Amino acid sequence: MRTLGNNSCGDFKEGGIVSECMALFFQASYIILFCICFLFSRLVDIDSLNTAIFVGAVQLAYSFVYLFPAFVVTYSIAWLGKLLKYNKFKFMKYLIFTVAVTSTAATMIFLVIDSRVYKLFGFHLNGFVWNLISTSGGIESMGSDSASYLTAALLIMICFVLQTSLLVVCIRRGQTSTKNKIEKLRRRKIIRFFLVFLFLDATYACIVWGFAQIQGSSPVLVASTKFPLYQPITFRSLAKKLGYNIHKREQLKLSSKATSLNYPLHPLVVEPPQKPMNIVWLAVESWRADALNPEIMPATYKFAKNAHHFINHYSGGNGTRMGIFTMFYGLYGSYWFDFLNEGMSPVIMDVLEQTGYQFEMFTSAKFTYPEFDKTVFINIPRSKLHQSGGCGGFVNDRNNVASLIDFIKHRDTNRPFMTFMFFESPHAPYTFPEECVVRKDYLEHINYNTTNIAAEIDRIQNRYLNACNHLDTQLKRIFDFLGQSGLLKSTLVIVTGDHGEEFMEKGRWGHNSEFHQEQLCVPFILWVPDDGKGEHSFMSSHLDIPATIAPFLGVKNPPEDYSVGYDLLGEKHRKFTVCSSWNMIGYVDDEYKLTTSLHYSLLLPDRLTTKNDNPVLERPFFYMSRKEPLLSFMKSMGQFYNKN
Repeated sequence: MRTLGNNSCGDFKEGGIVSECMALFFQASYIILFCICFLFSRLVDIDSLNTAIFVGAVQLAYSFVYLFPAFVVTYSIAWLGKLLKYNKFKFMKYLIFTVAVTSTAATMIFLVIDSRVYKLFGFHLNGFVWNLISTSGGIESMGSDSASYLTAALLIMICFVLQTSLLVVCIRRGQTSTKNKIEKLRRRKIIRFFLVFLFLDATYACIVWGFAQIQGSSPVLVASTKFPLYQPITFRSLAKKLGYNIHKREQLKLSSKATSLNYPLHPLVVEPPQKPMNIVWLAVESWRADALNPEIMPATYKFAKNAHHFINHYSGGNGTRMGIFTMFYGLYGSYWFDFLNEGMSPVIMDVLEQTGYQFEMFTSAKFTYPEFDKTVFINIPRSKLHQSGGCGGFVNDRNNVASLIDFIKHRDTNRPFMTFMFFESPHAPYTFPEECVVRKDYLEHINYNTTNIAAEIDRIQNRYLNACNHLDTQLKRIFDFLGQSGLLKSTLVIVTGDHGEEFMEKGRWGHNSEFHQEQLCVPFILWVPDDGKGEHSFMSSHLDIPATIAPFLGVKNPPEDYSVGYDLLGEKHRKFTVCSSWNMIGYVDDEYKLTTSLHYSLLLPDRLTTKNDNPVLERPFFYMSRKEPLLSFMKSMGQFYNKN
């Protein structure tokens, strides 16, 4: 650190070297961030010269936007150091340099991680991701292993080493440039010119976006969403006043003026049956519909043939939170946040508790993430909620199945029981023992940071299928036990997935990113003693499960009092279903799929596709032909709220 020694104190007294060094440092950091932003530009499908120029303009402008917070924090401390005099508080220069390195490195880390998250899952770092990080059990739910953590740590170290090295170079360069006044003045002129250019560039990007929004031009609007924290500026009102022909977008406005929940709509009337049925509720992580077949899951397939098997079944969401919420509450996932805030349990669980059921709940993940201990199972004693033992996916599944069977064996036989089990092994990285390998060409290890997902997706999917085969062995243990003990004569058995799993069939891997069929469609098997069997092809949903189960518990209220679902064993069936994510909601019927923001969005119009996710050009026909179901959909969004 000779360059920062006593010989420099005179310069530091005036802030000379500090000022020059920071100017050079932030110029170089901007160039690095501009290069990193290519990660987002590459996500855009360039369809025209206009879109390409817009993307370039946004990349130039937003490289500065991302750097600006670090710039402000660093220069605020530098200004304070100048005010206090550097020679009196020499530590100030080191504080300035530390803040500069830390803030710029953190910005780089944020952008690199965000680009990876978007590429994998289709969304930027947001409230969902923050919830994942900050909630107990969230990180574990992603299936991250030591190699992934090591790679992330290496990324952080590289960013800090890069910025520290850059700072050292800038300090040395700054000492030289403070003595060369001509070079100093030339560089300042260049900086002023570039700032003016950057302002014009940002203005151009805003104007292009504004006109694209007025004209309903999706390519530019879609391109802007690839950049994190993009903030558009609209001038629709001004353009309208000037007589410009505004493109009228058809978009559902789903905002509710509700103040609190009104659930159920009327007090429940319950007449418990003389011989109440037991309930075994089995939910599987990431279980897509086509994984249930004779090759991969022979035992479960056989069980489905002897039960009610719904082959056109939709989860209520593309993630665990919404999938489990909808199957217990029978309500759209958009209600999740309010039920979490008010700590309100589902009607099904209330009835079971009030009629004396005994409980034991098991998960190979966490009940704290998502927060099912504060929603679905909020009234279940914590001693009855058995979470992951930390042994890994398939080992946890095996251990929990053993515990579930042990609970049933040693239960109080004078009371009905309800048990829940959440299987984790089909969640990435898809774990299984060697004896469950049915697809031998599988990827032995998934590193989220380094694996080439597109190139390895077939072998990754083979891992998943092997994990599903292991799942089959564990479900078989439960089915066999219930059959051998005679409990199938008095027990409702529910078997389904929380959501599906996509393997790049439509450009995504995993779930929680799109409302593609692969992420939404799951198996649903319902065993009802002495109630026949059958393969049902009509549309069904997790939303229908409470309405189907409640009558067996003695609930006399109509389903609309406590859900938006239908009794699947009744005569009335749904014409459309609804799926939800953290901030989006989707309408699906037998022909179309409409995806829209939970709150009115200026960024994108509603996205309309066929049910199988192919583009639809004739949007007006859809809105005209679906008036009744769309009105029903919007009405039910606020059905269980107290209105102002």
